[in-house]
Amino acid sequence: GGHDDAVVDCGAGVWLVRGDVAECDVSQATVMYISSLCFSEDFMLILADKLVRESSPQLRAIASLKRFPAGLNGFTECDADEEQYEMSWLAEWGHTSSVWIYLRDL
Repeated sequence: GGHDDAVVDCGAGVWLVRGDVAECDVSQATVMYISSLCFSEDFMLILADKLVRESSPQLRAIASLKRFPAGLNGFTECDADEEQYEMSWLAEWGHTSSVWIYLRDL
């Protein structure tokens, strides 16, 4: 990654990683939040392929601000209309945003 990459140990086995998700090692991830709001549909397809290929079964859940257009193989997509959350850029107006939640199939 670039000079803006950062890894923060939050304790209790929690690590926050900021960097280029296309280059990030996802093999040890258990839960991922992807701030994908500005990602293109093509990139979302590439990212979905990477997550399916490189993640281990310990990756249990993924939250994304944008829907994976072809879904995420091996994961169940929750209904984003029911998953509304406050975002800093919308809070001023009292609005919420959809968050796409994907849970690993057992």
